[in-house]
Amino acid sequence: MSGTIAIDPAGERVAVGTWDGVVHVLPLLGGPAQQLDGFTTEGRVGLNVAFSPNGKRLVAAPAGVMGGPAVDTALRVWDLGSGKGRD
Repeated sequence: MSGTIAIDPAGERVAVGTWDGVVHVLPLLGGPAQQLDGFTTEGRVGLNVAFSPNGKRLVAAPAGVMGGPAVDTALRVWDLGSGKGRD
């Protein structure tokens, strides 16, 4: 299964959930990207991502597991201003 992409409500950033357990937040008009770590996926699961309605937080969760032992199944929320996350 693959991860997803999401565009923030203001249309200024895109978040990409990847197979390596990292969420990348990329500004659409240039500038530094933000990397949000925290998942253990062993390369077997993509991450689904969504912005909060005000665009200040991002939530991510595994999209599904493709065989083998269980991997991280937590739902994580990041404050995009500080980059800090929580389960």
